[in-house]
Amino acid sequence: MKHLKIASLSVIMLMPSVVAAQPATQIYKQHCSTCHSSGIAGAPRKGSKYGWQSRLEAAGSIEQLVVSAKKGRRSMPPKGLCVSCSDTELRAAIEFMMQ
Repeated sequence: MKHLKIASLSVIMLMPSVVAAQPATQIYKQHCSTCHSSGIAGAPRKGSKYGWQSRLEAAGSIEQLVVSAKKGRRSMPPKGLCVSCSDTELRAAIEFMMQ
């Protein structure tokens, strides 16, 4: 029995830690919607083709929009206060708002 416990513990310790990504809709609702639903302080509104297209063109790529979101922009704090968001989650939230 002792060997089984040690073997089980070894397997658990070798497993990579997996953090489930937050859905873009959840990130939007919790961190982005306050400004991006109404356009407060010039934030591009969710679904605004022109607002997001102009920012995408100015940034040059979606990756650069993520960099901008990470740093913060004008009135927007870094990561829009989603301090636990990964780059992948930020990108998903931006793509969600572009729809």
